[in-house]
Amino acid sequence: WSDGVSGGRSRGFEPCGCPGRNPTPIYSINPSTETLDILSELVGLQQRVRTEPRLFGSALSIQRALQPTAVRTRAVPGRTCGASLTGTRPTLGPLSDFTCVGRQIFSAAFGSQSHGSRGQSFSKDYLFLTNASLPDTTQQNSEKYPDVSAPDLSERLMTPETPLKDSNQEDRSFSDSSLFSHWGQDLNSESRRVALKMFQYYGYNGYLSERLPMDRVIPDYRPEGCKNMSYPSNLPQVSIVFIFVNEALSVILRSVQSAMNKTPSHLLKEIVLVDDNSSSEELKEKLQDFVGETNAKRPGFIKMVRHSKQEGLIRSRVSGWRASTAPVVALFDAHVEFNTGWAEPILQRIKEDRTRIISPSFDNIKYDTFEVEEYPLSAQGFDWELWCRYLNPPKSWWNLNNTTSPIRSPALIGCFVVDREYFEEIGLLDEGLEIYGGENVELGVRVWQCGGSVEVLPCARVAHIERAHKPYTEDLTAHVRRNALRVAEVWMDEFKSHVYMAWNVPQEDSGIDIGDISERKALRKRLQCKTFRWYLVNIYPEMRMYTDTIAYGVLRNSLKNELCLDQGPDTDNVPILYLCHGMTPQNVYYSSTQQLHVGVLSPTIDDDDNKCLVDVNGRPRLIECSYAAAKRMKLHWLFTQ
Repeated sequence: WSDGVSGGRSRGFEPCGCPGRNPTPIYSINPSTETLDILSELVGLQQRVRTEPRLFGSALSIQRALQPTAVRTRAVPGRTCGASLTGTRPTLGPLSDFTCVGRQIFSAAFGSQSHGSRGQSFSKDYLFLTNASLPDTTQQNSEKYPDVSAPDLSERLMTPETPLKDSNQEDRSFSDSSLFSHWGQDLNSESRRVALKMFQYYGYNGYLSERLPMDRVIPDYRPEGCKNMSYPSNLPQVSIVFIFVNEALSVILRSVQSAMNKTPSHLLKEIVLVDDNSSSEELKEKLQDFVGETNAKRPGFIKMVRHSKQEGLIRSRVSGWRASTAPVVALFDAHVEFNTGWAEPILQRIKEDRTRIISPSFDNIKYDTFEVEEYPLSAQGFDWELWCRYLNPPKSWWNLNNTTSPIRSPALIGCFVVDREYFEEIGLLDEGLEIYGGENVELGVRVWQCGGSVEVLPCARVAHIERAHKPYTEDLTAHVRRNALRVAEVWMDEFKSHVYMAWNVPQEDSGIDIGDISERKALRKRLQCKTFRWYLVNIYPEMRMYTDTIAYGVLRNSLKNELCLDQGPDTDNVPILYLCHGMTPQNVYYSSTQQLHVGVLSPTIDDDDNKCLVDVNGRPRLIECSYAAAKRMKLHWLFTQ
């Protein structure tokens, strides 16, 4: 689903890159039978919305109250619950009114709308609550209104690349695959077929990777000042840990070769390979042969850790840390290539202060052509769903007028270098986080709140493959959501409400098991860590706060209960009715200032402002809240519970 996140570069589901969500998702969605049934309903719904414009009602439902005083009825998973309106007070109604499956629901009526400080109100025909028909494109209106009918499904749900599930899966046509957009036109049909199969399996061009040198030269994108720097010879040694599952052998070997070539031999103590239970046969015998040949020349230089079951990213990193022996540990994916001089600036910063956790600056290895693309220097942060994101460096960094200076970073994007003993002292990674997600944010927040710091070094550059799709995981969203709530409960104090809001989950009885957090809370107490408010004020002041939100959820149409307010296509700024699905485009937040925010919460002040529901000449529009307020537009909604 497109959710219109702006700002920051989008990346695939990668530990060393942010799991991006751009308007054209590059990851794969594999719909279940239930999803396909819903999609078939959507096809019919599009025509209904076009032919039945009078679907807007005068009362709406908001799900999932934020405040504990809200009127709620607790649902039992698999059962139905509901509420009906009597005047402006919600009362329990027939159980058939709503289907909520374990969610908390209360009903609400919207009264008159005030027009800023002018005090104007509209007792009947306000915004889309009227029964007016949709705009007639043949009318000669002063304002041209886009079609507000439901968009085609192709605009909302896309599966650009479907990972290969078995050898009998039918190939996608070559013309449909992004692999051949900029590469492979000179291949014959059989070679293209082989390349496509490998692309579907790995999420990148494994066919091309096998034909590239293991020790190829990549562009040096370091700032010029970095190339003239010198470092002491007595820097601490480093163990480089590579984590993988079903990675292409050629990509792993190139990562290892790159580490050996670009890290001074007296600083590189060992390489640790962590195989998280790969099923690929070439990662068994062939990889073991490579390890044996290397260790014959440098005894014990490469260590191999193999999991008997898939443990996930977080526990794999901890496995690699446990196997390492150098004073400093670097945790990376096994699809990276190191640039010249990457290690020395990192090791020097850690030698100066062992409580620093360092991230290199990342460049992109294009998944199709394997060309290395320069990325601009950035800090690393997160949004309220705890998806990591790239940030502009802070003003304090720009004021230095020195592009070689370390960049203070609120969080980490996944791959990092840390003093081995300090990492243990602050609690390693939270092994209660499952599979993927949240661990980078949790570590960054924990380090800052507990007395350490996080930096990105412009002089240390590492190129990283950004996959077109994650081939070995169906859907990471459930894991990321669960992990985000766990992190929020341990570290974010009263601001944990923002994470629940962003995921559109009730704070009480969410139905999501985040596991036992007593040990992590005890760790926080033992380390005497600061509050999350301190973190927001001093480390991440760019983060928007939503302490004035009093309710959040979805707006459900009272005449057609299966329809919800939806932000519609991002480019139109015209809200629509759409089959209720509860995903980000239908998230609604009601503030104490009587504003209705629709869609994703804007993460930082550097991003576009939130979209507010606004009455423009009696028509519904989504307009940036700050702009609408400055123009004294009709965006304040009187809410009666």
